[in-house]
Amino acid sequence: MNKAILIGRVGKDAETKKFESGAVKVSFTLATNEYRKGKDGERENVTEWHSVQMWGERAEKLSQHITKGKLLCVEGSISSGRYEEDGNVRYYPFVKAVNIEFLSSKNDGVSENPVVEQAVQQSDLQLESSDDLPF
Repeated sequence: MNKAILIGRVGKDAETKKFESGAVKVSFTLATNEYRKGKDGERENVTEWHSVQMWGERAEKLSQHITKGKLLCVEGSISSGRYEEDGNVRYYPFVKAVNIEFLSSKNDGVSENPVVEQAVQQSDLQLESSDDLPF
């Protein structure tokens, strides 16, 4: 199974690209945070950046609302693209989104869905205390 679910903040406004075929691709970056104990035993925040792409009419409609700082839940799958640079083929991973849910307004720090916001905060606490797990 290839399924990705990410909750994070948009890094910059979504970019929309329309192709001659009529297809529409929306792409943006999403930052997720994870809290762990560092080597010194102190809690540290680790940010991961994810490239996200969504295709189609729904993506085009959502694109105007995907702006820097918004808290989103992105569901989809991990995929990869390729390009050529200096004669070498390079691959890059991205999340191919099939569903996007808006969890907050831009930079307001308050979730439109308090249950989800509480779940995010609780998962941060659980991650912090998961150092005893064998994996």
